[in-house]
Amino acid sequence: MNVLFTTQPGMGHLRPLATLARGLMARGHDVRVACAPGLSPLVESLGLLPIPAGYDFTMAEASRAFPDMPEAGPARMPWMIPFFYRRTAVRTAKDLVALRGTFRPDLVVRDYLELGGALFGELSGIPHVAAGPIWFRGEPAVSESLRGACEDLGIGSTRAEDVPFRYGAFAAQPPWWNAPNELVPPNVTYVRPEAPPATGPAPGWLKEIAHEATVVHVTLGTTEANRTPGLYRTILDALRDEPVEVVVSVGRPYVADELGPVASNVHVHELVEHGHLLPRCSVVVSNGGYGTVMASLACGVPGVVVPIQADQPRNAARASDLGFAVSVPRPEWSVDAIRSAVRAVLGGGSYRAAAIRAKADIEQLPSIEEIIPKVEALV
Repeated sequence: MNVLFTTQPGMGHLRPLATLARGLMARGHDVRVACAPGLSPLVESLGLLPIPAGYDFTMAEASRAFPDMPEAGPARMPWMIPFFYRRTAVRTAKDLVALRGTFRPDLVVRDYLELGGALFGELSGIPHVAAGPIWFRGEPAVSESLRGACEDLGIGSTRAEDVPFRYGAFAAQPPWWNAPNELVPPNVTYVRPEAPPATGPAPGWLKEIAHEATVVHVTLGTTEANRTPGLYRTILDALRDEPVEVVVSVGRPYVADELGPVASNVHVHELVEHGHLLPRCSVVVSNGGYGTVMASLACGVPGVVVPIQADQPRNAARASDLGFAVSVPRPEWSVDAIRSAVRAVLGGGSYRAAAIRAKADIEQLPSIEEIIPKVEALV
């Protein structure tokens, strides 16, 4: 069968779909990935075939493509809901309709935040499902944007709220990751989030860190959130005199004068392979992106979360409620608050114990390869 994957143009959106896409290819299916043209090189690097569709931007440079986008932070969320649930969705759906003559899918598999694939499925009578990390949102603003998208495309025969998960979802997360107040549809299959693989030998700089050292990983992801002014500097100042080795991943080409001088216990890199690093870590300080949280839990590592935007405040609250992280909300960002949070996680065995319990739960979920027959059965 022909399978079309659709994704928002970000590494954290595409990577959770890649294993499923390659698994379907291995079973003889023709698989393509519809994405912004700027994401095509990453798609190809993962062994997949891209189809350009939608606006040409990447999550790391979104504000350059959309000057009306507010700065990263709380003000951006009200803007983002109609942006993702209507504006980009409608544009992508229209592009996919125009491409039906060159590739007509039997099934659409989408990143949960990419709604154009679902709308295209509705227009074409093709089953569509969400896969990867999923935030089951139910705010009025989401429903309003979906209704507007359906109106824009002339989809009037269905409730807009039913569109995203009409044919189900393959959520790469444990059931307890859903918050009690979230609207979870009944047709969800939970899938094991992938533990980050360790490919090739460990980098030399990591081997030079003493095996008995307490390692703290610091990352603010790969989207524009990692440019939040002063946040990396605040975190590094909080850890400069602590008895730890700090490994920082800035997610973009590192420019020395952006961070200024760093302490001797700080190691700064553009990207760090989690498969080698996370098993060495005692705590991960992050902005609460799903990929980092789940990769840490897959290795049984607790965290400190400094949420910036999007799903990060929600993820920070959930991680705190479940006991495997300390949340430091934006109004409380300071050297003292972040230092205290890291000390609490390092000194309190309950956080590590909660992360290890989460790891055990994750390992009981079916793998992505195991659910491929369920995906095929949708057609």
